[in-house]
This record gives sequence, C-alpha cells and structure tokens, in this order.
Amino acid sequence: MEMSIIYKIRKTVPSATWLRYAAMRTGSFVMTYFCTIAALTLIFIIFGITVSLGLIFGVLPFCVFLAIRISGVLTEDYKE
Repeated sequence: MEMSIIYKIRKTVPSATWLRYAAMRTGSFVMTYFCTIAALTLIFIIFGITVSLGLIFGVLPFCVFLAIRISGVLTEDYKE
C-alpha cells in the first residue's frame, strides 16, 4: 500500500498552529531563562555575594527548570 505524496507531506510538515505554539513556547522559555539569570545576578549583587563560575554552573539547572515550567504555563492556552 503506497501512500500519496500529499499524505506524507501532511504527516511530516507541522501545522501552522503547532508552529505558532512552538515559537511562543521557545520565545517565552528564552525570555524567562534570561530574566531568571538577571534576577539571580541582581540578588547576588545586592547582597554582595561573589559570583564564581561554579555558582553559575550550579544555578543553571534551576534556571532551566524554572524557565520550562513558566513557559509551559504562559503558553498553556495556545496548544492545538
């Protein structure tokens, strides 16, 4: 049973709605990630804590987790 080219294209190429959702999710993730890094940097500066490379690498997983969670909440209503 051979599938038509149109069917293969529809199964391979994502819909416009899905692409819009993915773009919004990616954009909100990036913005949330950089805002979290900036907020933590400001907190460290305000309290006079020296920021070392080890501290930055220690905080990165927290920032990624927080950005994923917040971007999911921000784009929850835009799913297909």
